[in-house]
Amino acid sequence: MKNATKKAEKEFHATRVPTVLIGIGGIGGEIVRLVDRDLRRYDKQFVKLIVLDTNTNDLTKSQKVNIPLVQTSENMTVSDYLRQNTRFQEWFPMNPLINAKNLTQGAGQIRSVSRLGALASEGAHRFDAVKYAIEAVNRNVGDQLGNMVRVMIVGSVCVGTGSGMGIQLPFLIRDLVEELAHMPRIIVRGLFLMPDVVEEVQDTD
Repeated sequence: MKNATKKAEKEFHATRVPTVLIGIGGIGGEIVRLVDRDLRRYDKQFVKLIVLDTNTNDLTKSQKVNIPLVQTSENMTVSDYLRQNTRFQEWFPMNPLINAKNLTQGAGQIRSVSRLGALASEGAHRFDAVKYAIEAVNRNVGDQLGNMVRVMIVGSVCVGTGSGMGIQLPFLIRDLVEELAHMPRIIVRGLFLMPDVVEEVQDTD
């Protein structure tokens, strides 16, 4: 009887679409950690979790629960980034206060800072971790579902990292998938919290 129950449970789970859940920014990372806490051990072979963030302090929280991390920043100021990547100067808003900002401290609700870090990270192939996660869940499910993988991006548009990466990330994911030897069909979806979620804890207007 126990073997029959386990077999039925396995068959039920095996029909689920393999999923990669990507949390971007502090709020996105917190959502991923909550999902990780509630996932059963069996489900985790069909769900891969990953957190992307510029803020090293927020990334430490995910590191404690062994969730793969991508740090989209280096210990450099905005000015350092722009000197190394002069092509970004065409669109980046030049401001002395912003230029002195160190990216490891987070985007600080400035969308362009997050985008700057993400583009530099793309050039350094840091987002390959996302490609490997897609490859892993696709390999686990085999061809039962027509070789399809769902990628879910979660975050918030009221912070710099979520709003700075939310638009470009789906395009980047599709480019990464094209590099795979056995390219799965990809469905990319996003869930982004609006600013009123943090209104009660925001101490300014």
